[in-house]
Amino acid sequence: MRTRGIGIVFSTVRNFGNRYPTIRTAFRPIWQQVTGLLWTLRSGPLSRWPISFKEGGHTISMVTKGQIAKCVWQGPFEERERELVTREIQPGMRVLNIGANTGLYTIIASRLVGLDGIVHAFEPSSRNFALLEENVKLNGCRNVVANNIALADFQGQLSLNGDSLHPEFDGHFYVRPLTETPTPAAIEVVSCTTLDKYWSDACGGEITPVDFIIIDVEGAELSVFLGAQQTVVASTNLTMIMECSSDLPEITLFLKEFGFLCFRFDSDGSQLIPSEVKQGTVIALRKKAPDAIQ
Repeated sequence: MRTRGIGIVFSTVRNFGNRYPTIRTAFRPIWQQVTGLLWTLRSGPLSRWPISFKEGGHTISMVTKGQIAKCVWQGPFEERERELVTREIQPGMRVLNIGANTGLYTIIASRLVGLDGIVHAFEPSSRNFALLEENVKLNGCRNVVANNIALADFQGQLSLNGDSLHPEFDGHFYVRPLTETPTPAAIEVVSCTTLDKYWSDACGGEITPVDFIIIDVEGAELSVFLGAQQTVVASTNLTMIMECSSDLPEITLFLKEFGFLCFRFDSDGSQLIPSEVKQGTVIALRKKAPDAIQ
């Protein structure tokens, strides 16, 4: 109980810093040490208690393992992206979370679509997938289909690699063809399939529309798109939010050919502005007024 009491005190300090970012910035070195100590407690002696936070009026819980849980707990993390997802995903929607990691967006989407909707999550890392399943179970998500597989433009296998500079960053895992020379950071060989094949099978042999797709695949975006062309064609009211980091001209051409308009957040994150595909967060809209999600 004493250990938990100490954790609560530190949690109060953390919440104070999150509420007053100016103070947090002014004392950044000290703040980093404090939050580091906090997370050591939360992921160690206090790990039996999951972290919890509010998202779109829903309570979300996560086990205290993995880079994403740490980022969410320590302070603001992808606030603009989470706000957009919370605002856009509606009850009954069909959502795909490609590169789901440990399930942050999977769980948020599960809460938002409700029992009349469905969320399909894809995570190739066996380590992250185990945490994804833990988090899905922790939140009682009965409308989530979790898949320990990568999506690509072919069916087969890929090499999963980690961040050689920061091997503890499980949010930086990426896939590469097995034909490439293995990197020192190679972790495991994972299975892959195309979204078109997967979605056709999931829908009983036909490809039905998808409403919302979240993509964070560390440079494999183009490969995912090339294997998803039939699904994209069938999804006439599709919105996508993605992290783009490579093959930007090719992705730009793909999205234009399929009738998407691309946007990014402005400097203060208050609205979306038209944009070419650039590194970072890209929002792609099809057949929807640009001001509809601002």
